[in-house]
Amino acid sequence: MRDDQVGSPQQTSDPYQPPRTSLVESEARATAEELVAFMTGHQPGVPASKYYERQVDRWERGQRLRFHFPALLVGTSWCFWRKLYLVGFMMYLLEFVLGLVLFLIGGVFLQQGDSVLPSVISLGALLLARVPLAFTANRLYIWRAERAARRVAERGLRGDEADLALRRLGGTSALGLAVAILINLALRLLAG
Repeated sequence: MRDDQVGSPQQTSDPYQPPRTSLVESEARATAEELVAFMTGHQPGVPASKYYERQVDRWERGQRLRFHFPALLVGTSWCFWRKLYLVGFMMYLLEFVLGLVLFLIGGVFLQQGDSVLPSVISLGALLLARVPLAFTANRLYIWRAERAARRVAERGLRGDEADLALRRLGGTSALGLAVAILINLALRLLAG
């Protein structure tokens, strides 16, 4: 081995690590068009696209994103509709834990003969779970869109192919919404 090869990147790099060029490319930020393509799915020109165009514009200018009322009103169903499945399952878990705690607290009030207070506490717990979601829903969705855009770029897709891949990865899922509705119905039936 020659002295000028000692310490060269080829010899000191870990063979199990990806090449540096792929790391640099994967850290590139997604364009506004890519984010909106992901967020609107296969529905260009719908009112939702204008809403998400404004949110992406606010995101790029470093402004605070708006409160998302659909996420407040329907919570986990919104997550599944927008293909945020992990967030949706985490919301179910949070609502379950809060419901369990409130069931235990409500049992104390029911023993004392108060039947209204447990309902008020239950509504409060639901709001405690959904208000943070509503404040972070747009940020979560943009974060997921950026991740999807990086994955598409890492696969080497460009132009119309990349746009089509982003629209397929993003948008909405009627199947996800149906699953959320079925889970909600099952939980309501179990609750009695």
